Amino acid sequence: MTRSRRRLAAALTALVVLVVCVLTAVVALRAALGDVPADAYRDIASTLRATAWDSAVPTLVGAVAAVLGVVLLAAAALPGSSPVVPLRDSGDGVRCWIRRRGYRADLRDAARGVDGVSKARVRAGTGDVLASVRTRRSGSGELGTAVHAAVEGRLGRWGLAIEPAVRVRVRRDRAAR
Repeated sequence: MTRSRRRLAAALTALVVLVVCVLTAVVALRAALGDVPADAYRDIASTLRATAWDSAVPTLVGAVAAVLGVVLLAAAALPGSSPVVPLRDSGDGVRCWIRRRGYRADLRDAARGVDGVSKARVRAGTGDVLASVRTRRSGSGELGTAVHAAVEGRLGRWGLAIEPAVRVRVRRDRAAR
């Protein structure tokens, strides 16, 4: 439940495995049909023998392969964002979480509930919450304060383990300009 997703590493690894499998299947199919791909092997071997290994092409291919390997290793080793947000410990040893998606949706609903807000988006990180709201009103000074209070109130009900800082960005709708 608290595992992070490693989509980039999984996608790149799957792509490499797919290419290797397709090449293997093509060679096996050609061999099964009696078409011995010895000419293709000889062509590849003669090209590799004729290649000057200190030229730009092998160096570039090697650099790209090394960078791809480092990116794959970094994507696999570095943790992604957790899909859950921890709640405050109640003292009985039970650990509880709220799903990040539901947490954002709840905060977005709190921001949308403020009078004068026509649209709201919430970005919730570990230590901060950014509520971006749109309004049709011309004076938006007290609207930002009202949205801030609504989001803070909703956060107070949850009792998060790490209390995030709340920031509010108020913009006028394009239609109201």
